[in-house]
Amino acid sequence: YTELTMLKGEHVLVRRTMAAWEDLLPASHFMRVHRHTIVSLAHVSGFSHDDREITRLQITGRSESLRARREHWPALRDRLVALHGNRFALE
Repeated sequence: YTELTMLKGEHVLVRRTMAAWEDLLPASHFMRVHRHTIVSLAHVSGFSHDDREITRLQITGRSESLRARREHWPALRDRLVALHGNRFALE
C-alpha cells in the first residue's frame, strides 16, 4: 500500500507499490527522492540541505518539508532547473 497526499492535504490509501508508481507517473514531472517519497516536481517551491545526507524540499501547500536523500540532489536539481528555470541552479 502507498499513501498519497493530495495537493489540498487529503490522504488516500492505494494498493500499489512505489516501483509501480514510478512506472506509471511521467518521469518529466515526478521523481522518487527517498525510499518512501515520490514528489511532483511542479510543486517543489524550495529546498534546504540539513546535512551531508538529507535535503529538505518545500512543497507548495504543505507546511512540513519532505526529506530527500542527498545522493538524489544532482539529478533532482537538474530536473527542477529544467522545469522551473534557474531558481534551483544554485546549490
